[in-house]
Amino acid sequence: MVTKEDLAEAILEIKGLQKETAQRFKETDEKFKETDKQFKETKEFIKNLSINIDGISKTQGEITEDYFFNILKENKNIAGLQFDNIERNLYQYARHDLKGEYDIIMFNGDSVLIVEIKNKIRNKEYR
Repeated sequence: MVTKEDLAEAILEIKGLQKETAQRFKETDEKFKETDKQFKETKEFIKNLSINIDGISKTQGEITEDYFFNILKENKNIAGLQFDNIERNLYQYARHDLKGEYDIIMFNGDSVLIVEIKNKIRNKEYR
């Protein structure tokens, strides 16, 4: 038979376990807050890294254009055609909503050579 003292002792034990559980929930909540903070910091870090990588690729693109421009400037004979002039980064506006940019253009009295430099390719740039 369960006595009053046994019940009181069991109730005290349950209250102690509830306090311990409440403390663990509080600790877990704190860990979740810290994890959320770390996720936000990681997300911001990745965003900044992406910006930096894009900046590097732009620099690589410019370096690639410089490389090919300098080679073509030194040797203006391509596929048996001799070009007299070489220009870089020329823009052509056909309409207000349509423009083109030519990375390298070479020309003589009869022919035009347009060179588009690609450092990387994206899905939207090929079909």
